Amino acid sequence: LTFLIVQGYEYTHAYSELNLRLDSGAYGTTFFMLTGFHGFHVFVGMLMLFFITLRLKKGHFTPERHFGFEGAAGYLELNAEMEVASGLTFVGHVGMTSFSVPSR
Repeated sequence: LTFLIVQGYEYTHAYSELNLRLDSGAYGTTFFMLTGFHGFHVFVGMLMLFFITLRLKKGHFTPERHFGFEGAAGYLELNAEMEVASGLTFVGHVGMTSFSVPSR
């Protein structure tokens, strides 16, 4: 949840103070698409963890029957690769704090 709140703040800052938008070139498009997709992935992962926790508490999983748990774990494993992509984009964003695009 903290990640999504920080991402919302970062989007507001980039859009209003740095004039970084989807139509501001390849960097703006790449930044918002990568981090936006990652944010959606994190949100879906949080929902999966919530429902898996509910199912664990109800005893829905056994050593023989636990596909839902494995499916959620596999989905969240992808998060590690997405963290690298988002991190590289974020590092580029931090390095461009004076970035601005002329108004059209």
